[in-house]
Amino acid sequence: MAEYVKLTAPEKEFGEKNLLQSQLELLSIIKHLKEYLALRKDELAFKISLKNRIDKAFQEIDIFGKFLPKPKLVKEVEADSEENISMPHIKVEKDRITLEQEIDMIKQKLSHLQHSD
Repeated sequence: MAEYVKLTAPEKEFGEKNLLQSQLELLSIIKHLKEYLALRKDELAFKISLKNRIDKAFQEIDIFGKFLPKPKLVKEVEADSEENISMPHIKVEKDRITLEQEIDMIKQKLSHLQHSD
């Protein structure tokens, strides 16, 4: 046995509007989802293309690297680079005073100035 509920005209109109709005929103969501999937497909294609170009560039760099002259004195160059790792742009001379010596000199000057005051 079925039961029926009588709807008034405003209730029926309200229900129809909500149903149509829901359908419109669902269609809009489907549209945006299709656009999103198309963009993701394009993104994947661009990423693959970029990866291929990067790989090709690395291969060309390797090829060019084979044609470059090799240094003859590899051990001397490595020794020089190890000494200047901390300050590659500044060459430290052995005749110069050390940092500790310079600090001691400044401390002595400061103590001399404090005692003279």
